[in-house]
Amino acid sequence: MGWNVSDLNDVLIHGDYLYSAMRDAGKINDCTDSFVQVAELPDTHTLNNCTFSIKYGQLLTGLFGISHYDEGLQGFAMSFDEAVKQAFQRFDACLVNMNHTICAVVRQGSWYAVIDPHSRHSDGTYAQYGKSVVTFYGSIESLLIHFKRLGASLNAKNRPFEVTGVEVNKCEQKSKCSFPFVSTTEHNEMKMNAGTDVCPQRSCIRGSFHQGHPRFNPNGGKQCAANSLIAIVMSKMKNVLQWTVSDLNDVLIHGDDLYSAMRDAGKIKDPIDQYIEVAELPDTHTLNNCTFSIKYGQLLTGLFGISGYDEGLQGFAMSFDEAVKQAFQRFDACLYSNKTIFA
Repeated sequence: MGWNVSDLNDVLIHGDYLYSAMRDAGKINDCTDSFVQVAELPDTHTLNNCTFSIKYGQLLTGLFGISHYDEGLQGFAMSFDEAVKQAFQRFDACLVNMNHTICAVVRQGSWYAVIDPHSRHSDGTYAQYGKSVVTFYGSIESLLIHFKRLGASLNAKNRPFEVTGVEVNKCEQKSKCSFPFVSTTEHNEMKMNAGTDVCPQRSCIRGSFHQGHPRFNPNGGKQCAANSLIAIVMSKMKNVLQWTVSDLNDVLIHGDDLYSAMRDAGKIKDPIDQYIEVAELPDTHTLNNCTFSIKYGQLLTGLFGISGYDEGLQGFAMSFDEAVKQAFQRFDACLYSNKTIFA
């Protein structure tokens, strides 16, 4: 119930990664349209360094809009309303497949949330040029009314539907993935809490997009300070040597969210280009429901490519190499600008 647009975007991004992994592993059996069937979905999945076990209930099926069936079909086919009610008698979530489009329904307390990744109007019905949506319903009756409207917009009447209950649990051996707060020392050091006794699987990871991509308009190309800070924060949650393309994409998505929040709050002082100065970055930040404290070291500066300075600048300006070395004498992370290096 506390989701925002970023969370829904993350659903589509991580869902696409799962689909690609299943496709590449040959686990999708539909050779014509390459749709995933619920029976093909995995029974374990790792997300944000947490592994979850997934159990699926009995497949409940029938023809949408049909309440009564011939005697031979009774006990096998049922109405859509009955299928949803049966699913929520045993589960707090279910997958609904209607006219070859699958969405998730999650119950939290007395509320139901429909998480639909397809093109929809704000009321959750089909739209040719819509967006993914999460819609909320205070009772199962209002939830069923939503699906009646959705079914009508999809021309699903008299077509087969499937409802499958789903139970998801976090695996005990991964309980440590409840991310700890960032600790600091008297030297303002941000300690790495992810182990470093691993080797990266590759020398470079390339994201699916860059910060100037049109998806980030109107912020595109201005978020480098916010993205860099998010990268440091995310390195506290998962060892950067184990990052994947998904993690790098998340840096840019959450960095853009931070930039937008700072812009909307009037915390960016640059009136022309709207670049963030490191001095404007926050000293606390919340990511994935964990709050981190952030402390910044002394600003280290100089002219790039210049090693020796006049006597009047010594002690203030230094070479780039010296600035980096000094930063890593006291810190495990730093921010680099083409103007300055900040530890």
